[in-house]
Amino acid sequence: MEVLLAYADAIIAFNAAVSRETGCATLRWTRLTKALECLTSASKLLSPMVVDGLVSVNASRGDVELLRLSLCALPDLHENIRNSQVQATLLKNARTYYHKAGEPLRSSAQTAAKRDLIVVSIKESLTQCLEEGTNAPLQRLHTLGMDASTIGKVVEEMLDDSLVSTEMLSNCNLSDFIINT
Repeated sequence: MEVLLAYADAIIAFNAAVSRETGCATLRWTRLTKALECLTSASKLLSPMVVDGLVSVNASRGDVELLRLSLCALPDLHENIRNSQVQATLLKNARTYYHKAGEPLRSSAQTAAKRDLIVVSIKESLTQCLEEGTNAPLQRLHTLGMDASTIGKVVEEMLDDSLVSTEMLSNCNLSDFIINT
């Protein structure tokens, strides 16, 4: 299992390293798909009692789906992959993985678990915002007491990690949460 996780991490690092190169979107898509397969296999090998591992693997699966979604904006990716149906599926998958990452954390009283829950909850809500084209899911988190600056910090981290782009966020009216775009 550790080998699968290390391989997935290496592929994700490779993706980041070549992200500024042109003409390699299909290669990046293929490699990120392999990373997702490794993470999925690792999730099946993890015991449900290993909460940290399940959280990490499922959050990484969500991140990989968003990385693959970001590739859909590149013109050198095959047209069949860039279609809106594939993009909708990637968003739905990412949201599902973030939700799964949060499940074991919801009943935990540990401070670190609460921080992880906040991050995956924001990521789950942001993917829902992208699906719906509105900021309502993040507004609900804010209404339930989550600080707007905390939401903004996570969104900024997602921008910095290339999980989302400003173009992706432009239809969601997130100006209340994003500090620097």
